[in-house]
Amino acid sequence: MNMAAVMDVGVDEPKSPTGIDREESTHLVHEDSVRSDEDAVSPKHGPGPRRPLPVVATTSQVVDEGRPAPVSPLNIVNHLGLQMHVEMIDFNDLEFGKFLGAGAEGQVWAGWYLETPVAVKKTDSMHEVEMFLSVGQHDNVVGWRGLCKKGSDMYIVLEYCPRGTLDVMVHQTMSARWDLRKVLQIVKGIARGMFHLHTRRPPILHRDIKPANIFVSHGLVMKIGDFGMSRPVLPLDEESSPTASHSELTRQLTPGVIGTPTYTAPEVLDERLQSKEFKTEQALKIDVYSYGVTLWEVMMRERAHGSLQFYEIVTRWVTNPEEMKLPPLPIPRDDMEYNKKVIRSLSELIGQCTSIDPDNRPDFRTILRRLNQLHKELGREMNMVTSQDNR
Repeated sequence: MNMAAVMDVGVDEPKSPTGIDREESTHLVHEDSVRSDEDAVSPKHGPGPRRPLPVVATTSQVVDEGRPAPVSPLNIVNHLGLQMHVEMIDFNDLEFGKFLGAGAEGQVWAGWYLETPVAVKKTDSMHEVEMFLSVGQHDNVVGWRGLCKKGSDMYIVLEYCPRGTLDVMVHQTMSARWDLRKVLQIVKGIARGMFHLHTRRPPILHRDIKPANIFVSHGLVMKIGDFGMSRPVLPLDEESSPTASHSELTRQLTPGVIGTPTYTAPEVLDERLQSKEFKTEQALKIDVYSYGVTLWEVMMRERAHGSLQFYEIVTRWVTNPEEMKLPPLPIPRDDMEYNKKVIRSLSELIGQCTSIDPDNRPDFRTILRRLNQLHKELGREMNMVTSQDNR
């Protein structure tokens, strides 16, 4: 496989979340009609009369004393101590379009909110709502638009990413030649999003970084999404014993659930690989491992560990960790020398990110610095070649 090859990873931009002009849509309805034909309402074509502006909840609002506080987005914001506005969206301002899929944390539709394309996720997880509120805004994180409640149902309204997921782009598109500048754009975008999460206060551990949880927006902008598995890494009591600190951190990170095994760090699958003084910095290296596997898949256009099942992956990590190391990237013989240099550097970075020892994995600040340097060097070399060709 020619790793330095050129690939146009983009796809045609959809005209709307359903892939058709809004005026031509015949199935855009509120979710009442999705759930039951008896409750179906007619789809709207074009904007109707404007409703009152949505309510904005702030942390200055207080729940009446003497009554139990209901579970609500406002209470979550107050509980987290966040100084932020949370837009409470009227359900009638949402229009549901194409069903995008379902997972353990809920169902997702494409739709519109006040003429703006959005993704609408119905969730039963108040934890996921907490995490979205804690994550904050960043260019490389799926954007938060607001919350909506209808009865006991909770909806998270999010930025719509028209190009789907990185998983589809890498594993389900036609095999084509890669352009290393686009590769670097992709992996830098992911690293930026992760750097943002890890520098929050407290830091946020995603715990399920993989191509399927990275969404692609206009201009090949990568967006980290799906925070159902995420956890804040809370500061440990510095006066407690190392054993107690280790137990507390383990409790924070592994409450009986792990992410996708292929991308999960070995110390999560096998606690014997954790050091006795497992600290916050090492906990964040769990995401670095997942990033390394993702980077390998982006370069190789194939699944890491092939078709191994969950129990096979766990068993091999426990019995023979060395066997689970990812192979280095192949270096094409007939490629330009500067492309070979980039591929070698990325292969080295993958090896460091997926090291069995968390202490040997770089943090995302270091990863970004190295990727930025590679991108600059690649651009400079390509410009020199172009100048020579034009003489």
